[in-house]
Amino acid sequence: MMPKMLALCVALLLAVLAVSSNECEPVIRPPAPTPAPLPPGIKSPPHIVSLLIDDLGFDDLRSHGLKPGSPSFSPTVASLLKDGVLLNRHHTYMWCSPSRRSFITGRYIVHITGQQAGTDTNLTPLQFTILSEKLAAANYENHFLGKGHMGWQTTDHLLVNRGFKSHMGFLGGMESYKFGRTDDLENPAPLVGEHDCWHDDHPGTDIAPLIGYSTSFYATQAVKRIEHRNTSMNFWLHVAFQAAHAGPHRGATDAADLLPPNPTGGTSAAKNGFRDQRYGSALHSLDHALANITAALK
Repeated sequence: MMPKMLALCVALLLAVLAVSSNECEPVIRPPAPTPAPLPPGIKSPPHIVSLLIDDLGFDDLRSHGLKPGSPSFSPTVASLLKDGVLLNRHHTYMWCSPSRRSFITGRYIVHITGQQAGTDTNLTPLQFTILSEKLAAANYENHFLGKGHMGWQTTDHLLVNRGFKSHMGFLGGMESYKFGRTDDLENPAPLVGEHDCWHDDHPGTDIAPLIGYSTSFYATQAVKRIEHRNTSMNFWLHVAFQAAHAGPHRGATDAADLLPPNPTGGTSAAKNGFRDQRYGSALHSLDHALANITAALK
């Protein structure tokens, strides 16, 4: 009995040592995807522009059940809904990062995880072939602008190594709107040199000083991508806005987007159903950004 017990103890010890090892299990990435044939009657794939708005409530843009003549700070969204298709029964996850990962992977959250992604996590696994890799195989030039927040455990996880030609934006989940610093919401004072900003395959020290307000910055960069795209290739532009997520300087919008105080008391935002003037101004800025991108497309 003793030799068997000794062998079992040795086996358990080896198993513990193996689990405790700092070595990571090798990641086997899937082979590069191959393009599927086009459906009958389709000569060429369409260009694609996707816009992801962060933590937006169901009725925050006042697009559902808005009474005729009611004021709206989102006329662009109202126009897009009027000319497009509104999915009244489409549901998404309640948190930011899982929703982003679900979109980019095409998988339900239950097949990944419902956790918010820490910057150094493998929550968008390399074993997954993501949408940008599929489109790149179909001769698409893909660009990502905005907030990542999907997990970046290694440089292989960076978007420019997974089918995107370029990426400008934040990697974390709680940034300042001003230049991308991760900060306590109760302490918006900036610290010199602290940025959560990335540009392609390196820290975005070249673009961080340009981010006066993230919503406007991403819209400006999106217009440039549209106007200077490679016309010999299909085009996918994914703009993942930071708005309307909470964060320092969220209400520090451009002057044209700042909602004026309501002369009858309170704020114009509160009068029209928004939580506060800062939030209403952030949504007004977001709608202005969508207007600029839409105009560039037209």
